[in-house]
Amino acid sequence: MTTAKKLKSPKMSGTTTSRDVESLINQGRAEGEDRLRQAGLLLEEIDVDQIDEVHFVRDRIAHDEDAFHELRSSIYASGQKTPIEVTVISNPDEPLRYGLVSGWRRLRAIREIFCETRDPGFATINARVLQHDVSSALVALAIENEVRKGISPFERALFIRRTVEAGAFASVDQAVLSMYGQASAAKQSKIRTLVRLADFIGAIIIHPDCITEQIGLRLVKYFDAGAGDLKARKMLEEAPKDRTKSEELALLRKYLSDAKPLYDRQTAHDRKGRGRPKVKRFVARHMPNERAVQFVGGRLQSPCRLIASNDGAFRLTFEDGTDLSEEAVTVVLEDIANALSKRTAK
Repeated sequence: MTTAKKLKSPKMSGTTTSRDVESLINQGRAEGEDRLRQAGLLLEEIDVDQIDEVHFVRDRIAHDEDAFHELRSSIYASGQKTPIEVTVISNPDEPLRYGLVSGWRRLRAIREIFCETRDPGFATINARVLQHDVSSALVALAIENEVRKGISPFERALFIRRTVEAGAFASVDQAVLSMYGQASAAKQSKIRTLVRLADFIGAIIIHPDCITEQIGLRLVKYFDAGAGDLKARKMLEEAPKDRTKSEELALLRKYLSDAKPLYDRQTAHDRKGRGRPKVKRFVARHMPNERAVQFVGGRLQSPCRLIASNDGAFRLTFEDGTDLSEEAVTVVLEDIANALSKRTAK
């Protein structure tokens, strides 16, 4: 039977003064508060100005103003019912600062109410103060996202990519396993696929919530086959920046409609000769945000990247960041040479 570990009693010196007793009481109070914090049971009133809402990578891109105003009206009329979650981000010798983990809409609503009314009752917010590092905070945020409605599959993919870029996780695989390890293998695979889409067009999509899982997976399928992937990127880059969500969705659907015949031609050889190994078309994609070129298809089967370091050196790595073997590097270089020779022949 497992028993709770007891705290060691502080050692008493030979001489006990009133200051010693006060120190022991404060020490016991601090230990009790730490335990309550770790369990998520300690609620504190925190000044809203002490909270940094963007300390951790934020996931929400699209924002439903109607739902937000409904939440704000509810808080103004009935008060805050659900606490937010924060973690201390300041050093011990600095003024106390907190990083927001979850509850961005609640924090924004209370800040707006206080700014408009100057009601001191809205100068603070109820919060759970937990001990989080960057990775565990993002895991907690991802768990909340799965419960909260309104996060699209592509927004989730962008969120994962940003956590890796921020250094919270070493690779996309590690991020997916840490934040969505409870999901089925099929769902994890779809998430990784949509992260690849985020790598390619994430920076030029204006309304990421318009990309459903079905549309996202079809886009990746067509891009992998080289069915006008660069044309799709150019189409989005040249479209008006003030386009609406419905207009952007119409652009994507037009690309999917136009690309299907090309996709069918590009992959026709894969459906011929049952029993022969299928080799996808070798495709290279420039990824300017990561100073890399992604290679998909060819004989290697697994996607890989050519990455340029700050000192000008180049590395060929798999998507998880591991280096290719010497044999795998040879295969990729031969596929590049073959692709270039075919293009020159045309």
